[in-house]
Amino acid sequence: MLVYLGHMTYESDGAETLSYPINIGYIKSYAINELRDLVDIKLFMHVDELCDAIRRDPPDILGLSNYVWCSSLAESIFKYSKKVNKNVITVGGGPNYPMLKENKDEYWERNSEFLDFFVVDEGEQTFCELLKLILGNRKFKKHDICIDGLDYFDTEANGVFNSQARNRIKDIENLIPSPILNGYIDPFIILMPMLQCSRGCPYRCQYCHQSLSYYNKVYHFSYERVVEEIEYIRKYKKENPYNQIYITDDNFGMFEKDTLIIDYLKKSYMDTGWPSWINAATPKKMNSRYINVALNSKGLISAAFHLQSTNDKTLKFMNRVKPSQKEIKTFIEKFAESKSNSSSNTALIIPMPYETYESHLDGLRNVVDLYEVEQCAVHTLQLFWGNAFEDQKIKEQFGMKIKYRLIAGYFGEFHELSAYEVEEVCVGTNTFSEEEYYKARLFFCFCSIFHFKRNFFYLRKYLKNKEVSLFEWLFFLYEGNWEEYKVVNDYFKWFIKMTRDELFDSREDIDAFWQNTENRKKCINGEFGFNVMQMLQGSLRLVYNEILDYVFDSTKKLLKAKNIAFGPEINEILKATKYQRLSCLSDKDIGQTIVGSYQYDLFRWAKEGFVNDLEDYLQPEEVKLAFSFPDKQREDLKAFLRLYPKDNSVAMSKFYSRLNPSLYFRQITYA
Repeated sequence: MLVYLGHMTYESDGAETLSYPINIGYIKSYAINELRDLVDIKLFMHVDELCDAIRRDPPDILGLSNYVWCSSLAESIFKYSKKVNKNVITVGGGPNYPMLKENKDEYWERNSEFLDFFVVDEGEQTFCELLKLILGNRKFKKHDICIDGLDYFDTEANGVFNSQARNRIKDIENLIPSPILNGYIDPFIILMPMLQCSRGCPYRCQYCHQSLSYYNKVYHFSYERVVEEIEYIRKYKKENPYNQIYITDDNFGMFEKDTLIIDYLKKSYMDTGWPSWINAATPKKMNSRYINVALNSKGLISAAFHLQSTNDKTLKFMNRVKPSQKEIKTFIEKFAESKSNSSSNTALIIPMPYETYESHLDGLRNVVDLYEVEQCAVHTLQLFWGNAFEDQKIKEQFGMKIKYRLIAGYFGEFHELSAYEVEEVCVGTNTFSEEEYYKARLFFCFCSIFHFKRNFFYLRKYLKNKEVSLFEWLFFLYEGNWEEYKVVNDYFKWFIKMTRDELFDSREDIDAFWQNTENRKKCINGEFGFNVMQMLQGSLRLVYNEILDYVFDSTKKLLKAKNIAFGPEINEILKATKYQRLSCLSDKDIGQTIVGSYQYDLFRWAKEGFVNDLEDYLQPEEVKLAFSFPDKQREDLKAFLRLYPKDNSVAMSKFYSRLNPSLYFRQITYA
């Protein structure tokens, strides 16, 4: 029996789905272990490749992943496969599936013509049982099927069959062979490696699919198996341009085993240069073990802690416990002492239930000034199936203003079909108006540029030593006279316009938009449907000097208004800031060393931890300082550059968003 499994990806300018299709790898691994040569299972990621295979050699069963970023694409491929072979059995699986009965009914009403089954929750055993059923009886009747974890629409009964939840696999170590060690992921070896160390999440955060009680128990793969997978992946590191690894655990760093894994990866990096970055979801609650994991990684993993909100009523509703001020401060201080190359970071979500515009700003103020976190992302509240916001009563309770938008970059035209993905977002509540949402987005735009990763790092340290509130500084830039700087004004006005233009009132409005040929061209050419925030960050490099003029002019105005003395040292910070950041995607820029003469010794200031005023580092004679990328950093940049060969704003925005933040800033030394 021929089975095709796909985790499909869109392709756009300089980017595609970055990581292994580890999910369908596990499905194949379990099924082959159970059924051996009774099934021939092939894995796919690229649409044209799968459509060619369907046309050339139609499968008996087609199974596709259903995530919010690929659900419409899966639907289009299912429809195509039914046209080629009406007898193909189509199976969906993944988290983008409704949990409430009324929503399931609506889902199957839209999808039953081309979708036969849906595997709910953990899929290995459920899908394998379906394969066994089909192998035993090709002429089965749907209404005779009763497999736990398998939903379907029965045409004869004219209704949806909602299965019982399947018990999760506890002994994942022995029952699910490794798709990596079995070689099933080898065809995708140039993508970012994915590593699963455990499954499940003990927390019940209301906005997350993993909050379902089904996932509350955590089950583990052994340390020995994880190490074996790391070694297997490392064999191919020369063929992989990412030089990083993605750990899929919901709370990596929570368990004792995680400390051993970090130690192993750190040693691997020291010995071989791989991996230079570990992408992982860190624990929802701060604990000493995770703190040690973050510190011991020496910059391989970011020091993240999860806030989402600082409003007590909001947190109570979302089943979240806010870390204490002492916990956060201790964590940040220890992280700073470790002199890691990574940044401390957190995230907030707007507009959450009970949150107000003022409480959101208070949260940002705490993050920037009180906790001294180096970067904070502000996300728009997304309404997924499987969390509290699937319930229409919850939406009505909080007066949620719902909008729809294209998921940035997740659309395309292929040889046989076109598709686009849509996300449902909340842009207002009964305590947080839609206009306040736009104001909050604009303010975060300023935060993301001027207080994000290592942007304006020296200036921020300078202001801290002057006892200037960084939040006040950011708000001054936000409310300042940026309209007087034409180029800067044009870009920020563009951001305001695009933040509004990317939102649609209904899915039907997006459908109508996509059907227009010119609109589709704009999306595919990168003129619409991008991540607005990231695009602005990528575009501003083109007017970087103008941005610097605005920031430093405004900073001087703020210092004068507060009667804080400053001298020529601030101009030296300006000069250093110009040289520090990678300005374009080119081998020439990456290889460039920039040398300048300085009255103030910025290198010694940084080396001594910025504890003293920069004025204390005035030199009797100018010192020559060099700004360059060390050899290892240069290699990592050039490897990543192969994935983003076009020097344009789309590629640059993705480059910045997906790269270890320490990598695209030059290091300062004596010339």
